Amino acid sequence: MENIICYLCGGSPEINLYEINLSEEEKTYLGKGYSPIKVDICIGREIENLIRNGIKTYGCCCSHGDGLPECLVSINSKDKLNEMGYELHEYSKEHTESGMMEIYLKTDVQCELRKVLSGKVFRYLGK
Repeated sequence: MENIICYLCGGSPEINLYEINLSEEEKTYLGKGYSPIKVDICIGREIENLIRNGIKTYGCCCSHGDGLPECLVSINSKDKLNEMGYELHEYSKEHTESGMMEIYLKTDVQCELRKVLSGKVFRYLGK
């Protein structure tokens, strides 16, 4: 099932979601029984890089052009994330107690969207 995740990234039938195909080993390690993982196209490469580096992700959002893009990650990945230049933040007490923290992504969402939208006809879905 494919969902429109973001009204900016998913606002046109010409703009597909970014697909991350997992190997069987990655599915087992990450605890994800499905593939591909579909995310907003503007942050897809960064999320794929996190996953390929063994970071367990639980959800991400490009913030719909209204804020910083973010991702919920496993607290167990803290050392690797620090090596990669990310800082962990508490998303909520409940998430922290469940072993999840938030990171802000490094992707320049607007720049990525300009690349994706270059030469395309698009429309924005309302909030």
